[in-house]
Amino acid sequence: MPYISIDTTFVLYTSILRNWPNAEKKAGYGYKGNGLILVRKTETEFHCYDATCTRDINNHTTELVLENGGLGATFATCPNPKCKTQYNLKSSAYSIDGKCRLQEYRATYNPITNIVRITN
Repeated sequence: MPYISIDTTFVLYTSILRNWPNAEKKAGYGYKGNGLILVRKTETEFHCYDATCTRDINNHTTELVLENGGLGATFATCPNPKCKTQYNLKSSAYSIDGKCRLQEYRATYNPITNIVRITN
């Protein structure tokens, strides 16, 4: 993945633009296409995480689900019945037990263009 640009004024991402902290998921990118989770922490600070559970990645590569479908989401949860790990998106995407963390990508925000650029 060389880079992805996300226009935060685009209709699908306006909840990120207006509210923070908040999270939104972009499908089709990241590990095995499970998606990316874009988290707005402050007016100008964004973080981006892979939407793949890292708890037991050798045995399952489950796509995470955002709490509340994204709007106001503070947790991402693994829907795998044998896992159910929750990741705190407000706390650097560590699991609740602190034993694993989501893969983070570099997210750079330009407030003039309202574009978030995501790179490895």
